[in-house]
Amino acid sequence: MKFSIKREKLLKNLSKIIGLIKYKNVFPVLNNILIKVSNGNLFLTGSDMEIEITSKSILDIKNFYEEGSTTVSAKKFYNICRIIPLGEIISISLINERLSIFFKKSKFFLSTINSKKFPYFYSEEEKFKLNIPECILKSLISSTKFSIAEKNSRFYLNGMLFEYKDSKIRTVTTDGHRLSICSFKINFSIVNKVSFILSKKCVSELFKLLSNERKNISININNGAIRSNIDNCLFTSKLVDGSFPDYHHIFLRNNEKIMNSNRERLRQAFLRSTVLVHEKFSKVCLSLNDDILKIVANNSIQEKSEEIVRVKYKNSNLEICFNVYYIIDVLNILKCERVNFIFCDSNSFLRIEDEEDSSKQYIIMPMRF
Repeated sequence: MKFSIKREKLLKNLSKIIGLIKYKNVFPVLNNILIKVSNGNLFLTGSDMEIEITSKSILDIKNFYEEGSTTVSAKKFYNICRIIPLGEIISISLINERLSIFFKKSKFFLSTINSKKFPYFYSEEEKFKLNIPECILKSLISSTKFSIAEKNSRFYLNGMLFEYKDSKIRTVTTDGHRLSICSFKINFSIVNKVSFILSKKCVSELFKLLSNERKNISININNGAIRSNIDNCLFTSKLVDGSFPDYHHIFLRNNEKIMNSNRERLRQAFLRSTVLVHEKFSKVCLSLNDDILKIVANNSIQEKSEEIVRVKYKNSNLEICFNVYYIIDVLNILKCERVNFIFCDSNSFLRIEDEEDSSKQYIIMPMRF
């Protein structure tokens, strides 16, 4: 194996996979990236046995390459390429099972592991195929990923539900204290409902690859994994095995008390409340009366803050408490001018949504006084 490539092009492709690789793996080959040269193209692959990413780039010097493959330490290879000066052409070759990297008068030699030991886990059997604009997929993920659970014993909560139903594709996440839903109307040539769960790490790595372009990307789904080609990157991930909890019943309740307010004014008020919020519980108490919202925060040494915000609210008086950071997370995600806070009573959840667009909905459970 032998090839030459510009430093910037090589680093761009390495950066797409380097975050995926864990170090000090039980299997040494998983510390490595797979390097493969074929038909004038360079393929770099990283895997953690749950996610696999392969980046493809056209070699700069067409006549200077020999086909072949090997695996090499991802961390060492990336660090060497990073310290090479801008604009340099890097020459790489495999000689006697050692990878030679050189430019000008500098040379590096790295140990390798045979490429045949590199794991692959994807089955080519295709069950469903979704074509979706890249920008919509990115919006679906960015609008809901913040409420994925962390190390929950119910492992299916440590991921994001993707669901296609009633001509809408939606993402849903919950950590048991809050729930986020984002949906877009889109037509696929699929009769039945499609749903699958991706792990938090998978969602994070997929999001890094997505852009705001409107071009369609294909997501191929089989019984245990998904695969998608995004900007010369082949992304493959195992699916989380489990059933996401039924969230539809939440919207059957009769929420009648609507508070409407300027989003940014409300966000700033909640941000100020965090200065004296309780370090452990992060609780703020909301008191609604006519067109006045009162936000009260107390900390462990009985210090207190009060915020008064003028809002639109014409229902009965209401007092209820929430985790202030959950509310701020939602107000940071929404980019609208005005938001609706929809209540039922002092013991029920809060629903937050854009005043003019209900495609994004956020549920927050209350805290005890």
